[in-house]
Amino acid sequence: MPDARCPASHDLLADSTFPAYEGKIRYFYALSLADMGLGRSAQRQLVQVVRMGTGEPYFALALPRLVGIAEETGDDGDLARIAAKVPPEDAPPAARDAIWWLRGVRSFEAGDPAAARESLAQVSEGSTLYPRARYLSGVALQQQSRPKSAVKVFQEVATLPVRGSTEVARDANERARDLSLLNVARVNYEVGNWQTAIETYDAVPRRSVYWPEARFESAWASFGARQPNQVLGQLLTLKAPSIDQEEFVPEAPILEAITWYELCNQERVNTTIDGFDARYRPMHAELVAFLKSYSSDESKALAGEAWLHYFGPDAAETALPKSFFARLLRDGELAATARQLQAIDAEIARIGI
Repeated sequence: MPDARCPASHDLLADSTFPAYEGKIRYFYALSLADMGLGRSAQRQLVQVVRMGTGEPYFALALPRLVGIAEETGDDGDLARIAAKVPPEDAPPAARDAIWWLRGVRSFEAGDPAAARESLAQVSEGSTLYPRARYLSGVALQQQSRPKSAVKVFQEVATLPVRGSTEVARDANERARDLSLLNVARVNYEVGNWQTAIETYDAVPRRSVYWPEARFESAWASFGARQPNQVLGQLLTLKAPSIDQEEFVPEAPILEAITWYELCNQERVNTTIDGFDARYRPMHAELVAFLKSYSSDESKALAGEAWLHYFGPDAAETALPKSFFARLLRDGELAATARQLQAIDAEIARIGI
């Protein structure tokens, strides 16, 4: 049984009983941990095996397993650090697409869109990473001031089927598709193709997490097209309780006030601005004070505790709405960190520490 193997594997590693077989022991220890639902702990063991290098017999087995866990959890931080050191040609075929993808991401984040596109182009069309690789290639083309080429790539991604071996992977590919539609709309907005922009924003599915964002940006396109009634209609949609409680769009009242100003309705302008001040000034004051509390050299050392201020067991009272935190957690890196912390807490609770 998997749970029977774990104590023995742990003891063998702790005592360095068979150092020549460390890679094998860690690999099967990882399988046992994964079978028990302790994916993060398994990930740690697999990382140790992969770091032993391509000369380790279990390297070719551990790296694909590590890729699979990253796809399942959405946490590819360790894998990204490994990808920077493992040449793709040395990786087993099952892990090669992930290595190319992470190398592309690394180059993109380093400000080298050309190198990013070269790596991303190596991700095979059959890979579940392909939609994300193509989307990021489109963004890289935008950074290279090639909007027409970028639009073609985004249009391609928008037509790709949403698939993936895990729920996390499917969600990531669905977001890549929806973001592609948003980027096509934005390119048209930038060049003043208002109606095309509006129609593309309308193509973002209602179930998408980016649907409210698409509504807001579509309102700006309607403003550009001098369609004030459509602007106010889009903004009214964002005021619906079901959306307002989930989506943080503080810029919406600003556009509303500008639209009322264009319609020469000064009373509605004043009412909208007063409402904006009443709602958002307390939030602003709280955030300023929060950031100031971590501004000194001494407090910066405690920055790791900032998460507990709002998400810990004794979370502070706040003027910030749920929609504000939902917007923050849409950031991929922060969302991955949040998932990692939650998973670690779950595993600690599972093993009874």
